Amino acid sequence: MHVGDVVQVRDGEIEEWWRIVPGDQADAKRRWISVETPMARALLGRRAGEQVRVERRGGRWPVMIIAVELRAVVE
Repeated sequence: MHVGDVVQVRDGEIEEWWRIVPGDQADAKRRWISVETPMARALLGRRAGEQVRVERRGGRWPVMIIAVELRAVVE
């Protein structure tokens, strides 16, 4: 997974997707997260089917990578 990719993850019972973008392009309304966030840092370099642990308040939490759409265009 790289900057510009769109990733679908399962966090407990919740499935959601995010686009990983450079920090200056982050936009929560568009579901674009900065490469500097704990979620993006945990996902970068990983593949669909892997489970990662994301740093959050209270510890590290498991997140499953469901799918990756490679190198989507970042505006």
